Amino acid sequence: MHRGERLCNLTRNIGHEARKFGRVPFVSFRLEKHLRDLIAHPGITIAFSDGGSEETTLDQSSVFERLDGETLRSLEAQITPWLDAVCRNLGVSRLTDTKRQSQQAAALLFGRNLRNSKTYEV
Repeated sequence: MHRGERLCNLTRNIGHEARKFGRVPFVSFRLEKHLRDLIAHPGITIAFSDGGSEETTLDQSSVFERLDGETLRSLEAQITPWLDAVCRNLGVSRLTDTKRQSQQAAALLFGRNLRNSKTYEV
């Protein structure tokens, strides 16, 4: 088990546990994680190489240059099979209907049905 709360450690630990019960595909979202870091920590630069490509430096402008529909589709294409396998192997449901789930959670918290009511800030 990998110690720490870093995303890479958490995904490794979850994947490791799920592999005990079946196959789990490899997932790598280094570029996406770096883009997130650039947004969260403006002004930093990150050295990055994707596979066999030459190392480049990512900075704030890289977010606008590299974060596009194709990058998001590529990330989703990795994460969906990984999440499906992990959830299946660990016997947990994958949250798919976030609107309904949030309404149910709010109803539990506030003790009322919010389905047909106004939107509340929670």
